[in-house]
Order: sequence, then structure tokens, then C-alpha cells
Amino acid sequence: MEPAIVYFEAAEYPPLLRETQRPPQRFYLRGTLPPVDALWIGIVGTRKATEAGKDLARQAARCFASQGAIVVSGLAMGIDTAAHEGALLGGGKTVAVLGTGVDIIYPAQNENLAGKILRSGAIISEYPAGTRGLQYRFLERNRIVAGLVHALLVIEVPARSGALQTARLAAESGRDVFVLSGEGPQYAGSRALIEDGAEATPSAEAMWTKVKASTLAHFSPQNANHYRSSRLTPKATIRPEPKQSRAKVFTQTQDLILRTLPAFQFPPSIDKIAEETKLTPRAVQQEISELILSDAVEEIGLGFRVKR
Repeated sequence: MEPAIVYFEAAEYPPLLRETQRPPQRFYLRGTLPPVDALWIGIVGTRKATEAGKDLARQAARCFASQGAIVVSGLAMGIDTAAHEGALLGGGKTVAVLGTGVDIIYPAQNENLAGKILRSGAIISEYPAGTRGLQYRFLERNRIVAGLVHALLVIEVPARSGALQTARLAAESGRDVFVLSGEGPQYAGSRALIEDGAEATPSAEAMWTKVKASTLAHFSPQNANHYRSSRLTPKATIRPEPKQSRAKVFTQTQDLILRTLPAFQFPPSIDKIAEETKLTPRAVQQEISELILSDAVEEIGLGFRVKR
């Protein structure tokens, strides 16, 4: 079955997402979108979660779902997977936001979980069916997770993690960011968020009480621009500065790729670029992801070209 397409102007387009700085103009949908007037809570964290961290995520999601909240996450391994599982255990609905097309479940180990999500919730993506995962697409996906929710809970985040970006994007959009922190390197990013102004919470129940009392009472799509949180000094954005101001910071490998792309008559694939530059396909994919995020390269069909 072909996925449904939800356009920006559609009545079912989530109003919170519509009010963010760079909402998708459309997204693809499998399953059924939960009610937009419910309380939506995001749960994010590291893919390499400990068993303790995953247990926290399941318990938190189960708590929220049992109270009628919609749990949103990214279907990645670790904390995301545990969050979706917990929401289902709580008898609630959950929404998975993908960095691939909605017909490509990544990681493949979550095929069974995806099927359970679709029984009552939804899987969405801004990418058409058949789109494979690249690093930058998962980074782009984070802004949708952040934009869909009234509040975000961060669980077990090391110093480097995409969940940090999701937290900062949520704060920039006026969402409250809560952190269940702990000791050790697995929580280095979590502690940094608290130092930046995110709210440490002792439990999911404590967070739920605060969110229920304040967020729905004060947040509405109409006043979203007046509800922007001062928490979390912005340190990460989806798009860096324009390429003119970044030209001097491209790496030698990135410069090589930028010089190579115009030599092709048609936008080349990752494999074609790798063949021409003598780089590995994996290295090309990583550098292309960075160049796309730097607004220097754009994807055209199955290939890439220097952005004009």
C-alpha cells in the first residue's frame, strides 16, 4: 500500500510542527496519526544505551502512554526502541519519525516493532518511499521529532549524540526539555544539557505532573512564537552558515569532492564519486552528508551536485 501524503495546508498536519522554524512542506504517513489535541511527548537518547537506560525509557514511555500522551521517537536502536516499546506496553499510541522512506525500516531489527506501532500509531518521514538512510537525513529527522512534541525527555546521552541536537531544537521551538541524568560517560551529554538550562527531573512521573499542569495550559499553536523557551543556549542548528562563510573550513577530502562533482555530466551516485576520487563509499557518504548540511551540495534524484 502506498503511503499517504500529509501536506502543510492539511487539517491533519500537526499544528505544533507547522509552527516550527523549518517545517516539512509535506510528510509521508503509514498508519494513523494520533489526535493532534493530545499531549505529545518525545523521548530520545543514545543508540548504545545500557540496559538501565533502556529500562528508564520503557518505564517513562509506559507512564506517559498510560496517561493518554502520544510518545514520539525515532525508531533507532537503544533509547528510541525502548521508548516505543514502553508506549505500547502502556496501551498507548506512539509515532516513529524516520530518516528513510516510510517503507524502509531502519534498523531492520525493528521491523516487528514497526508493525506493532502501526496497529494504533504511525510511522512518518519527509522522504519519499524508497529513500535510503544517509547521515544527514537522520540529523534532519531530529527537527521533526522536536517539532511534534509539547515536551522532550532526554535519557542517557553521551558527549556526542544526535539526541543533543534534538534537545536544542526542541528548546529553540519553545518546548520544555527534561533530563533523567546519571553518573558516568553515558550521561556526559545529559549533564551538559542540565548545565545549559534543561530541567533535571527525578522521574517520569514528576515530569508528567509538571508537563500536564503547565504545557497544555500555556502552549498553543497560536502563541507558539511567544512561548519560546530561554533554556539551552543554542549551540546546534540544522543548517550551518551559508557556504560563502564556510568555504575556508572545508577539509581536503571535501574540497576534492567539490572539485570532482562538476566533472560529471549527470549528478553522480556515491559509488561513482568514490570511483572517481579513489575514496571509499563510506568516506564519500560521510563527507557528502557534511557538505549537504553545510549547504554546499544538494541531492538530485539518486545523485549529488554542487549547490548553485
